Amino acid sequence: MQKKKSGFRGVFLGHWYFLPEGISTKIILAEIIFVVFGMYFLGFYLNKEDPLFLNSKLNFLYNLLPIALITLFYGIFAGLVYFALFTSLAYFTYKTIDHIYFLSLFLFLLVFSEFWFYWKGKLKEAEIEYNYIAQRLKDLTASFSLLKLSHEQLERSYITKPISLKQIILNIRHIIARDGDIYMALRKVFDLILVNYDVEEAILIEKYSNGRYKVIANTSNINDVDLEDPLIRTAIENQKIAYVSDLKESEITKYLAVIPININDEFFYIFVLKRMPFMKLNIENLITINLLLYYVALERLEEAIAFQSSLLNKFDISFLKEVYRLIKLNKEFGIESHIVLFCPKIYEYEKFEILEDVLQENIRGIDMMEVIYLDGIKVIAVLLPFTDRFGAEMFVKRIGSLIVEELSYEFLKEELSISIYHVKQVEDITFCHGTKQAL
Repeated sequence: MQKKKSGFRGVFLGHWYFLPEGISTKIILAEIIFVVFGMYFLGFYLNKEDPLFLNSKLNFLYNLLPIALITLFYGIFAGLVYFALFTSLAYFTYKTIDHIYFLSLFLFLLVFSEFWFYWKGKLKEAEIEYNYIAQRLKDLTASFSLLKLSHEQLERSYITKPISLKQIILNIRHIIARDGDIYMALRKVFDLILVNYDVEEAILIEKYSNGRYKVIANTSNINDVDLEDPLIRTAIENQKIAYVSDLKESEITKYLAVIPININDEFFYIFVLKRMPFMKLNIENLITINLLLYYVALERLEEAIAFQSSLLNKFDISFLKEVYRLIKLNKEFGIESHIVLFCPKIYEYEKFEILEDVLQENIRGIDMMEVIYLDGIKVIAVLLPFTDRFGAEMFVKRIGSLIVEELSYEFLKEELSISIYHVKQVEDITFCHGTKQAL
């Protein structure tokens, strides 16, 4: 246990104002004693009668110089120790001393010590300021390096992945519409995933209930999978994405991640990821890959559901399939989508055509527009995939301002009813009963 400093040394010597930091007190005292007796013996060698040169014309210079050096270098305490030793030595050598002379020396000692106080304070302030600036520079350098890395990664991401999720979904729609074959569509989406997420080794299989599987798509360096691999078993059992970190320390896997795509008991797909750049291997990308494959795999199921729907006589089959697919995505991933109904209260052919043109020209590529009949009234339904309630309201406001430009404010407020539905409410769209939006 460290002893508490006490007495004169703890209060006086230990305070940084009275002694320079980083120098031992013993060393300072030794140097002071050496200087005092060194000056005395030098004077004794030169003049035995007057070793301290108190009676010489050089007395002030000879005795003031060491006081100045010691006080300015070591501070007031060192100066006082030197002055005390010097005065004692002078008293024992000369028996009588000139008090005015020694008071003058003491006055200079105080002046030197005051300058030392001031100079030491300035040095301390400069040191604190330097340390602060150095630390800030270090922090800013680290932040700049991190920002530069983030910027380069973002730039690289835009270069290597120039299209967004919605654009990929739009491409998938075109693939499904063009090819028709679900396996062909899955292969094309697999290729899109390889390109957009820098996947180096992966395989997509369809698993059957009897334990067998069929390879749908794969990279050239992986041709089969081990269904008994602990990571694949974990993904199948938990029905969710499994990573290497999900395994116990004793379990060894050949893969980085496994994504199960469970449509129902009949259709079950597994995406096995074996090699991928570390910077790309994150939960966001894996969830996006899961979403894309799930979106395509729903094609079979949603087609069957859409043909059985009571709304088939109102909506086109492709529109209904997309709606039910988005309902599934909402249930599985929590992604919101909405339907906006534009219901003219009084049908006028020219105004309806203008309204239809305004909507057709201002929807996104991923959005779908359908002209349907509800209660004998011709209305327009706009499907907004991956759009929350706020986004749907912003769409309505934007379209509303365009309607005012192309038609009139009176048409928007008096002749048109606009309703917003969540895709889960599609069965409720049986007649135009929505609340008119205040735009």
